[in-house]
Amino acid sequence: MFPKEYFLLKSSIFCTLLSTIPMLSVAQDTAAVSVRTTFERDSVVTAKADRYADSVLMTLSSGEKLAQLIMPMVYPKRDADNLRQWDRMVKEARFGGVLWQKGKPEDVCYLTNRMLEWAEVPMLTAMDGEWGLSMRLSGTIGWPRNIVLGAADDEVLAYRYGRATAQEAKRLGIRVNFAPVIDVNNNPNNPVIGTRAYGSDPDLVARLGIAYARGLEREKVLSTAKHFPGHGDTDKDSHKTLPVISKSRKELEALELRPFREYVKAGLGGVMVGHLTIPALGTGSSRASSASPEVVTDLLQKDLGFTGLIFTDGLGMQGIVTGAGSGRVGVEVFKAGSDILLAPSDPFGMLRELEAALKSGEIQQPEVDRRVHKILKYKYLLELARPDFLSGKNLNRDLNNQEGEALMREIYAKAMTLAKNEDGVLPLKTAGAAFLRYGSTLAGAITGQMSDGISITNMGTGASSAEQQRVLGRYGNGQTVIVAVTSASVQPDPVAFSKLAKRSKLVLVFMTTPYTSLKFGEVLGDAAAVAYGYDSSIMAQRAMGAALTGAAPFQGRLPVELAPYFPFGTKAE
Repeated sequence: MFPKEYFLLKSSIFCTLLSTIPMLSVAQDTAAVSVRTTFERDSVVTAKADRYADSVLMTLSSGEKLAQLIMPMVYPKRDADNLRQWDRMVKEARFGGVLWQKGKPEDVCYLTNRMLEWAEVPMLTAMDGEWGLSMRLSGTIGWPRNIVLGAADDEVLAYRYGRATAQEAKRLGIRVNFAPVIDVNNNPNNPVIGTRAYGSDPDLVARLGIAYARGLEREKVLSTAKHFPGHGDTDKDSHKTLPVISKSRKELEALELRPFREYVKAGLGGVMVGHLTIPALGTGSSRASSASPEVVTDLLQKDLGFTGLIFTDGLGMQGIVTGAGSGRVGVEVFKAGSDILLAPSDPFGMLRELEAALKSGEIQQPEVDRRVHKILKYKYLLELARPDFLSGKNLNRDLNNQEGEALMREIYAKAMTLAKNEDGVLPLKTAGAAFLRYGSTLAGAITGQMSDGISITNMGTGASSAEQQRVLGRYGNGQTVIVAVTSASVQPDPVAFSKLAKRSKLVLVFMTTPYTSLKFGEVLGDAAAVAYGYDSSIMAQRAMGAALTGAAPFQGRLPVELAPYFPFGTKAE
């Protein structure tokens, strides 16, 4: 069952929508409904936040206001050079926030306390925490990627996952999480989204993304849906180039935009705009969506009615460097409509560009003031107006707690997916099975739950066709052969695997992205059973071992389309 507060948050959406109706005089010419975020549902708290923002705004110079728009990316380190740079960001430039990159939790703790000591305006602290702190910080719980949640398809688990990762974030003073990814990954060749997405179905993505985001925001950590207006159907990486999505507006509405519309309707607080070019949305053929007013202002704010904080994706990425047009990246994304300019390669240089644009009249002071007011308001709503210093005591214990480990076990147990099971070959009924680890020597936790008499063989990712034929040729005579694929880099020989499937009961177990299974082609049809574990973590291995042996049931459904072999939602009995 859902926790009580989940339903309270859900039911508040209706009240929130009603509360916006008398306030549409400003936006009624441009939007059907402007949706207040749940952070603003309490009128008393919101009024206090407005007063706080007004009072701080009055103290800032024009340059300090512009600095509030910039969120540099910082590697948390304590050497002398990094401390000088950090102090310059905090005390000299007075940037509005920080995105922590890879490092150690204790260094984040130290730098945050240093910021709290010196910053006159608290900074908005953020993380790329799609799978918790472990995405960037060492020595923390390695939460699963979204595709595992998609296979489990449980909104309660997604909500609890959001709360748990938010509690970790708060322990380090982090109040913004650049998650959830609500891109619909319907392109198997997508090089950058893939397992970061919940799946290939927009309704699944919307439901789980919203549940997770509510868990974050229940703990007063801002969720940030990304990458608007949808990065799922591309075979290019926006870190390296500017991807083009050539769909019609109708097609975009049916797939990419649906989760974002639902997220906005739910009253959730943040959106990150991706670096894509989408001609059907008015970007032209070479302009990034993040630098396009047609996308950020007209579509996201006026059409969808979003009123929360708008972040750009990283401004050092090639997608925006290529797609900004003028080369003045910060100025162009500001003009497009974003509130916070994330991770520029040179934050001090970007500040100078904004100052020059303000002086020339290219950007206007009232619009700068409006956006800075919103940022300051959210700092209050996220409880940053009077932050406490962080304690380093028991930090490792707090970030690696038993409750988190238990929740992960639940998620993985519910995610294990059986896509095919001819003649009931699974769960294993005989002790004479053979086990081949294909890709790496991982998967010891799977075999640890099997019979002591099972034979175990390894075959590396670089195995030639001749090597594959030699290794696979050892098996036959109708025995059950389990092949655990543990790397997306494998290059299977279809002839060798087809021969194996014809002379044995072949069980293919994919402990990596499910798209890897497409490399096996028709072997998927020849195999007696096909199962998906989604990654090679110890948790996933243990859950798969339990499912293969019948100690626990397969409960998951395939969260992606694997045409022409398995449709979305496949679950064999």
